[in-house]
Amino acid sequence: MQLFPMNMPAAAVRGLRFVCLLLLAVGGLLIWPATGYAKQGAPSASNPRQQVQEAQQDCTQVVDPRMPLGLQVYGLTGQESPLFGLIQESGASWLRVHIEWFSIEPENTDPANFKWWQANRAIAAAKDGCLNIVATLEGTADWAATSGRRSPIQEQYLPEYAQFVQAIVERYDGDGVDDAPGSPVVHLWEFYNEPDFYTADDMRYGWGPSGAQYAQMLKTVYPAVKAANPQAQVVFGGVAYEWFSDEGGLFSRSFLDDAFAAGAGDYFDVMNIHCYPFPNNCMRWARGNSSGLVEKIQAVRDKMAQYGFSKPIILTETGWHSSSNHDGFASNDDIQGRRLVQLLTQALAYDMKVIIWWTLKNPQSPDPAAPGYPYDSGLVTYDPTPEKKPAFTVYRTLVERVGRAKLLRVISPAWSDNNLEAYRFRDSTTNKVFYVAWLNPIETQQSHPLVVPAWRVTVYDKHNVEQGVIHDADDGVRDARVTIPVSGDPLYIVVE
Repeated sequence: MQLFPMNMPAAAVRGLRFVCLLLLAVGGLLIWPATGYAKQGAPSASNPRQQVQEAQQDCTQVVDPRMPLGLQVYGLTGQESPLFGLIQESGASWLRVHIEWFSIEPENTDPANFKWWQANRAIAAAKDGCLNIVATLEGTADWAATSGRRSPIQEQYLPEYAQFVQAIVERYDGDGVDDAPGSPVVHLWEFYNEPDFYTADDMRYGWGPSGAQYAQMLKTVYPAVKAANPQAQVVFGGVAYEWFSDEGGLFSRSFLDDAFAAGAGDYFDVMNIHCYPFPNNCMRWARGNSSGLVEKIQAVRDKMAQYGFSKPIILTETGWHSSSNHDGFASNDDIQGRRLVQLLTQALAYDMKVIIWWTLKNPQSPDPAAPGYPYDSGLVTYDPTPEKKPAFTVYRTLVERVGRAKLLRVISPAWSDNNLEAYRFRDSTTNKVFYVAWLNPIETQQSHPLVVPAWRVTVYDKHNVEQGVIHDADDGVRDARVTIPVSGDPLYIVVE
């Protein structure tokens, strides 16, 4: 999770990342699953797969996979989790979960001896809530690692890794054969989180300068994934692609070039990026005062084109925090909500197929004796019984208003001269046209007028609270035009 400021010592960052992960973990056409469950088939005595499926609970409410908004959740995701009701209430269609190879195959063995408990817990929401899943395969088995659990796999053990991958994809393909209990379905399989992570003094935490080895790994697992489930998609590990190690950061500048030059483009289906708008992270891409996400998306598309291929892109980590106690990066509930609307609207407008907010639950323990990740980036608190933060309502509102809407036009881009950023959508349910607008930088209290061609509009804030109805000043004598003052606090402007 790439949220550390540039001035944090590298050793401290690595230590916090490692502690956090330990605490939190216990073809060209993109094919999205119709549901997190296998659908029941008609009974057939001659079809063993249908015989198995007869006993499965069918989804009564299918979660639309075309609604791309989702959440990062660690550990148990099913109905026994205190987060399960919050996941459902949020309106999210997707969950991104982590699954560790080392916990499933701690010793080199056959699939019959694999220990599936951690994977079952992570994927439980597909079974219990019909959620669509992006499963991130992490944690190189100790016996196969070159250095540590995020390091490259020793070449001699790539066949064993392919065996593991084929077994897990088959287990969660919902076909009724060798399935997990309840036959939950996963179609998107991501290979390592931020594989471009790299520090010159410690190779335990990423593939970094080993982009060619990463490409070889994809080449090995790609046929295994397709053999187990032809509908499954191989997802490139979500890259930071910023804060480069040659500038004092933690990510390899050459990773994508090395992997693409080694032929990785032939062995994955979906590209994958991360974006956190710290000044020297995602905002390094910005042409103006916005988040940098729009420009970064284009930079990655250009990088793929440079190597002669194109893939759909998903955004499996983006977010912002509400923490007030970080020098230079202080925030609050209001700013977190502003960032949420900004980042997720940009991702929707620029065709990200899956968009994951990092994270549902605050990753930081409030107990000083058990510190965790330093930023309160969640939509709910860390407590055993989590409480909703204001950002939770902001997220749910964005899901309801924009999640299934159709982009009509970018009215004012992220790098506009007047800092106004605005997008026009059409609501898929009401067919009404509406705008999402804010002023950059998102923290500003200044305002700038947005002129909308309409007789009347209703304005809502980011929490979905109505702010008023604005009429055309001259009742349309000259033309239908409504002027709305827009500040850094995003607005939904519905044309009536």
